[in-house]
Amino acid sequence: MLESLKTIVKTNSDKKLFDGDLEVSYGEFYNLVRQDMASQDNRKHVISTHSLLNQLVRFVSKLCQKALPIICKPNLTHNEISRLEKEVQYAPQLADFGVLSSGTTADAKLLWRSFASWSDFFSIQNAYFSVTSNSRLFIQGDFSFTGNLNLALSLLLLGGTLVVTQKNSVKYWQTLWEKTGVTHLYLLPSYLKLVEQYSKETALDNKTIITSSQYVSDSLLEGLYIKHPKVSVKIFYGASELNYVSWYDGRDIRDKPQYVGEIVPNVAVRIKEGRIFVKTPYSICGLSSEYCAGDYGELIDGKLYLFGRGGDWCNQSGIKLYLPRLIEKIKTCPYIKDAVAFTKESQSHGQESHCCIVLIENQMEQECLKWLSEHFEKKYGFKHYHIVSKIPLMPSGKIDYQQLKRQLA
Repeated sequence: MLESLKTIVKTNSDKKLFDGDLEVSYGEFYNLVRQDMASQDNRKHVISTHSLLNQLVRFVSKLCQKALPIICKPNLTHNEISRLEKEVQYAPQLADFGVLSSGTTADAKLLWRSFASWSDFFSIQNAYFSVTSNSRLFIQGDFSFTGNLNLALSLLLLGGTLVVTQKNSVKYWQTLWEKTGVTHLYLLPSYLKLVEQYSKETALDNKTIITSSQYVSDSLLEGLYIKHPKVSVKIFYGASELNYVSWYDGRDIRDKPQYVGEIVPNVAVRIKEGRIFVKTPYSICGLSSEYCAGDYGELIDGKLYLFGRGGDWCNQSGIKLYLPRLIEKIKTCPYIKDAVAFTKESQSHGQESHCCIVLIENQMEQECLKWLSEHFEKKYGFKHYHIVSKIPLMPSGKIDYQQLKRQLA
């Protein structure tokens, strides 16, 4: 890593690695890494600073020294950090760094990776996403999130430019994109919806959006393309344990419900009893055989279709409901701004489906409930509807279902 960085610095010392909120050249970054290598105590593995620059400097520094770096999530407590430090002694022999899983709960699961499990795929992902040394990639949030760190390191080794911010404002993002000449944006679907709603019509012209999700609705993409006909959207399906599994262009999803694309190179997928099993050379340490992340799907002509995870289904009074599909239909309601769903166990009735709705205007509640009763048969719709002011998100941008359930308790 350090030698690759040194090679880039020789020819691009003054080129910006960071632009926007941070302005740091490759030469300055290289010097900071060397200084950190000389001064840091490598007995500490967890990187707990919230500074985006220091996160990446210390990660590269410790990686170069084989010090098993782990960038901490912003919400971890001191006890959780101490727990992670103790877990380092059990790191596999092939491990170079640790990552924290980015699931739908705040619980942090430590996963170990060799650097090669990412870097061996960088050239493939860069080619698919059209990322080059001239690319300028926008990332929201910090580098404790696997997707942010993966894309940042792949761009760093190319000699591209990162535009990073922790601010959560579409208006501010657009100013940053214009100021820095961003070419690529990495946005989770929860942020993609905000961009579709609040961005200016020319804000995404000739830009490529990279997004990841188990399921991106065709209605969201349709709205995005109508407002921004010159945007390109590349979507990948994967898991923290596996890296990339499949990907597709957003325009390919039309008339293909639950489509998640072609299997990426060097990865094998098979379906066993409806579940997706993956064998990949780009997995975390310890996965030598096939692995199932809990997803259900189907392979048709070599293309992968995703039917969701167990939590996406609700067996309600003997009828199986696929919640993401119901949510997609609910979002066509003219009174609804956003909606999410989850399943909850009832002692008396078994599984029951819940839908949390954010209205466009508070006074539209009666009109909304009337629309729902007209468009859903009672036994094929949600058991419970809840009107909420907003959908809580974790720092990663994923929906915080634990907080949402606490609000409704």
